[in-house]
Amino acid sequence: MFYWPIDDEIRLRLWERQDAFALAELVRAEAGHLGRWLPFATPAYQESDALTYIDRSRRDWAMYVGLELAVTRAPGWDVVGSVGLHTLDRVNRKGELGYWLSERQQGRGIMTRAAAAMVDTAFTIFDLNRLEIRAQPGNSRSRAIPERLGFTQEALLRDDIRHPHGYVDHVVYGLLRKEWAGR
Repeated sequence: MFYWPIDDEIRLRLWERQDAFALAELVRAEAGHLGRWLPFATPAYQESDALTYIDRSRRDWAMYVGLELAVTRAPGWDVVGSVGLHTLDRVNRKGELGYWLSERQQGRGIMTRAAAAMVDTAFTIFDLNRLEIRAQPGNSRSRAIPERLGFTQEALLRDDIRHPHGYVDHVVYGLLRKEWAGR
């Protein structure tokens, strides 16, 4: 199994089909928290939904159009979240970085470290020039990640995506390769 050690506490790794049960269980357990921000995170999330996500993420990686990874934490290397590059535009060399983390794991810098590793990957392995992160205005924890990593707040997209409770806005953060290299 491929895994990427970030440090002694966290590893990133490709999603595996055998993760489906644990992923579904985690999403259901966190539906009250995650569901505020992510349309898929509902108490009805099933193992079949997780398998669909895992299969799509592995297909995207095989086609080199995306990279979705499980975030795992020591000591047992249990899945605690996800981080990924998606909406890749190879012609214009840009993409989006998305992530979520179990509420119980927040406040430890886990996602900041995982996201930083993915930013490096975006600019080196995927040869992107621009990377975006989108977060809902009220999601202060999610918005803190791009702010810590040196992204610039660029826009507010009104009614950007449909969510079960209605359309939601997104704050868009952008980072250019030359800005990341100059850190």
